[in-house]
Amino acid sequence: MGYYLPNYVLVKTKSGLLNGLLTRFYTWKGNKPPEDTTGLTPIAESVSPYVSFVYTDKPHPNVPPEYFMIEWKGFLKVENPGKYAFYVISSDGCKFWVNQELIINEWYDQPSRLHMSREIKLLKGFHQIRLLYYNRLRFGEITLGWVRPDGSSETIPREHFYFTVSNKVFFTGLPDRYKIVVKPIGTEKVYQCLFTQGVCMISDLEEAMPVPANVSVYNAENTLIYSTASPLEIWGGDEYLVKEG
Repeated sequence: MGYYLPNYVLVKTKSGLLNGLLTRFYTWKGNKPPEDTTGLTPIAESVSPYVSFVYTDKPHPNVPPEYFMIEWKGFLKVENPGKYAFYVISSDGCKFWVNQELIINEWYDQPSRLHMSREIKLLKGFHQIRLLYYNRLRFGEITLGWVRPDGSSETIPREHFYFTVSNKVFFTGLPDRYKIVVKPIGTEKVYQCLFTQGVCMISDLEEAMPVPANVSVYNAENTLIYSTASPLEIWGGDEYLVKEG
């Protein structure tokens, strides 16, 4: 007598990738602003569709109009590969990173001023970005723009900004003790989780998302029952359903 082994499919039911940049607000005291947000606790959080603001009062209802810092984090989607330069217009200090490389570092009190980066080569796809800004007195200004490969310059439009809702990925649809194994491409790191009450969660994903990875599913007897034919592009906050196909 033979055994029936069902075929399975992996279906994304929710994307963790959303439009905009995650925005965190901080306060500071003293003559010198902190060099970074390490050790600081945000006092407010929101999502910015783009970065082009002039502050004559509070930058957020829960943030004072003076002695504040703002951090924007997320991903820049590049459609046309080539050499890009970035610029920040700021009153007081700014720092800007692309793919964890600091390319603008102007961390001092100043009137509104334009700061240009050197040219960097960007491939088509998503690139991790981070912008840090501090303001001392009531007036503040901050704008993030770029110079495209064709030489045109502009404030970066909203359709190029994305962020992830968490660093976790969720799988549903299988019995307890079934197992998910996620193997990112190009690294030796392996993530795995067991289904408990119908849910399996992978946490602590790499910061450098998206994570191209192969996904395998094992039953309670540790037998492989499903494996992706090609790597998936995984983002923190994604949700997947494993079902018979």
